Amino acid sequence: MQLGMSGNDAAETAKIEVWWDMNDCTIPEGYDARRVRSGIERAFEKLGYSGRVSITAYGDQKKTPCHVLRGLSSTGVAVAHTNSDSTRSVMHRDMVEWRAQNPPPGIILIISDQVEGEFSWDLARLQQRTRYKLFQANSMKSRDDFILLYKANWRWEQLLEKGDPPLVAVVGGLSSAAMFYCKSCNFDCQSLNKFRKHLSSYKHGMEEAINPPDTRLSCVTKTWARNYQATPEHATAEIHVLWDMIDCPIPEGYDARRVRPSIERAFKEIGYSGPVSITAFADQKQTPVHHLLALSSTGVDFSHTLPWVHYSRMITDFEKWTKDNPAPASIMIISDEVASSKDRSTLICRKLQKSNYNCFLAYSVRPFEMPVLVTSAEWLWDNLLAETKRHILHKCSESERVVAASTGMFCCTLCLCDCKSLDDFNKHLSKRMSGTETAKIEVWWDMNDCPIPEGYDARRVRPSMERAFEKIGYTGPVSITAYGDQTKTPDHHLLALSSTGVAVVHTIAESTRSVMYRDMVEWRGQNPPPATMMIISDQVEGDFSWDLARLQQRNRYDLFQANSTKSRDDLLLVYYANWRWEQLLEEGGAPPPVANGLSSAAMFYCKSCNFDCQSLNKFRKHLSSYKHGMEVRKQSILSLSLSQILLFHNLSNKLFCQAQEAINPPDTRLSCVTKTWARNYQATPEHATAEIHVLWDMIDCPIPEGYDARRVRPSIERAFKEIGYSGPVSITAFADQKQTPVHHLLALSSTGVDFSHTLPFRPFEMPVLVTSAEWLWDNLLAETKRHILHKCSESERVVASSTGMFCCTLCLCDCKSLDDFNKHLSSKEHTKEEKRMTSHSQSFPHRQRQYKISNYYDEASRISSQDQTYEESSPEGFFSPEIITFY
Repeated sequence: MQLGMSGNDAAETAKIEVWWDMNDCTIPEGYDARRVRSGIERAFEKLGYSGRVSITAYGDQKKTPCHVLRGLSSTGVAVAHTNSDSTRSVMHRDMVEWRAQNPPPGIILIISDQVEGEFSWDLARLQQRTRYKLFQANSMKSRDDFILLYKANWRWEQLLEKGDPPLVAVVGGLSSAAMFYCKSCNFDCQSLNKFRKHLSSYKHGMEEAINPPDTRLSCVTKTWARNYQATPEHATAEIHVLWDMIDCPIPEGYDARRVRPSIERAFKEIGYSGPVSITAFADQKQTPVHHLLALSSTGVDFSHTLPWVHYSRMITDFEKWTKDNPAPASIMIISDEVASSKDRSTLICRKLQKSNYNCFLAYSVRPFEMPVLVTSAEWLWDNLLAETKRHILHKCSESERVVAASTGMFCCTLCLCDCKSLDDFNKHLSKRMSGTETAKIEVWWDMNDCPIPEGYDARRVRPSMERAFEKIGYTGPVSITAYGDQTKTPDHHLLALSSTGVAVVHTIAESTRSVMYRDMVEWRGQNPPPATMMIISDQVEGDFSWDLARLQQRNRYDLFQANSTKSRDDLLLVYYANWRWEQLLEEGGAPPPVANGLSSAAMFYCKSCNFDCQSLNKFRKHLSSYKHGMEVRKQSILSLSLSQILLFHNLSNKLFCQAQEAINPPDTRLSCVTKTWARNYQATPEHATAEIHVLWDMIDCPIPEGYDARRVRPSIERAFKEIGYSGPVSITAFADQKQTPVHHLLALSSTGVDFSHTLPFRPFEMPVLVTSAEWLWDNLLAETKRHILHKCSESERVVASSTGMFCCTLCLCDCKSLDDFNKHLSSKEHTKEEKRMTSHSQSFPHRQRQYKISNYYDEASRISSQDQTYEESSPEGFFSPEIITFY
């Protein structure tokens, strides 16, 4: 969740309204209820908000002790009685009424664990129309709510710890100061005794029994219209159109030159006359040339992408456009998926809550449910293109397809390549980036996790996989190996798989994962890239993904996955695509014809005995043989006690094997081959003279006391040269630069070291890395091999003028001189931002994980864009780049 802080003084002193669900966020036993208000006020003051705070506490007040109610009321906290099941809907209703009576600027704090669902959907739409600063507190680890844009989020316990009991100068103790409300009866009073008496009265009981409160939440925005005339601030502002040509294609026979005029005419009809820019997203290899020429002649730009990542590319384009075009401005989305999917429109929804952007939608089919985006106008795609109100599409003849010269840009978002002409664009699209698309494809399939469904023809497994790969441009030969306990696999499945060339391997269920991985490592050693790997398994996490991620950093294969469950977030491995097993099986058509029935074609393997054959009968015979049973015995007999040996002495081979496997299963530990790798290597020719960027954490690795900071850069450069690296070195030092001595800043800056000011808490952990060299920090700084650090005197601290940059990552501010940098760090704006970030980091441990994800995938995307062979895998964007998931 992003934090945001406006410098607007009106917002900082605006009224603060708090809605508190006491059922979810209760007052702990023994806690002084008078501290609640001061805790909330202090939390806001730390973030720079000093407005008047109004608090309303909702809950079943029959269960709330009297001393708690008195404590709350004495500090001005209003108390509302509601049925537990209706608290959420009553809070929402009161919030909507308050918003109508109190226009922005204003601040809303919701203290509740139940904000998801219709509550957050309706509130997100309200926030797009009237923007209040939104805060939340909850009693448990908050869920990822990507729809609502919160300025901060607190844990309820931490919020309570901030409070101190106020002094109440009242004879005889506490006195009731705030109001008590009964929402069921529309009753209010200022006396706790009267309030208690009402809740226990016959009238109140009858009211709740006859007219029980409605627990359903009423979404007020569902009644909003979808078309509005332009407001003065948006009437002449820029309009950017993101057009999904896959969901909303150009109708057959339609003159593509009329697309832009149709869109502009629709805008003018509702009062918008600003400049319109249009970007069309699609696999432009599939777009007819006459459409490309016609659209380009009217200034439409093109973005080439692939079907499974084009939504991510559209969102990325939107994010970049908003950075260059601040509000007020308008955005139009032409897409079925973005209009109907809450997940796809999350980023746009959050941006509309933050800034004054207008939104328009067009779609080929009206969404089943109202979009979460609040729109100023919506159109059906065919109606938008129509010439008249009768919606008759204009058809064009071949002679009309002659178009003017191209004026639009052609962009390939996969390769980040821009072309000014269609010819250059087509040449780029026809290039073969590498041999990966036609390279061999190796599949490792765990049949325990992803079994063949009952009634499914196993001969369709191979064609299904091949067709799935062909759809994304991979046409190389496919080799498949199926692992599992084959004593449980029906004969007709084994025959069918073997007849299509699928190799079958017998393993014990518990050791399948380790055997698969061992075979995978051996295959990588014998088959250098380019090549493609696919893992069909639900158990890739842990040591498997850790070791494979390190292998991938050394030799990069195109990696794919399929699994039977909804895939988990794998932060280490970058998959180019991910399928659900059931849907992958549906890709195949009819089973391939086999002459004279099924015949065994592939090999059968027993990993326990290193046995292989091409006959199913021999394979079955081996698994039930005395030799196979003895091999199982041999592998585990040393771990058996005498009583266990006597117990199984008279059992048949088959029974013995089954019992023995249950008591002493084979070694299931996975052997991580990369743990034995060295940590220092001489430079390869391609890296020897390449650029080197150093990210230096000055908190973990500070400059030793008395050490001349001017020697840091030469020491690092010398260390690189010793292992063959001579490229230009840039260094950025990260730390709370307020704590860094001035002579260190001056000394480092004089050698060209850049500075980034950040706070001490760690937003992310370093991902597993395969290194070309590692050093101890003191050894790196040392002058000689005996690692003696050079000390400097005060006279040596005179340094040259600054040549490095000073950057504050909290405020995104760059300074060229140390004086300007120090002025910024002591400024009021920086202090407020620092307080806000500190509060956020302490209150959001789960957000640190999100930060780690985005940073890791940003880096993965950057690396893969340089040297991977299939660029489609790492779409850039505001969120972590999407894994291609076929669900």
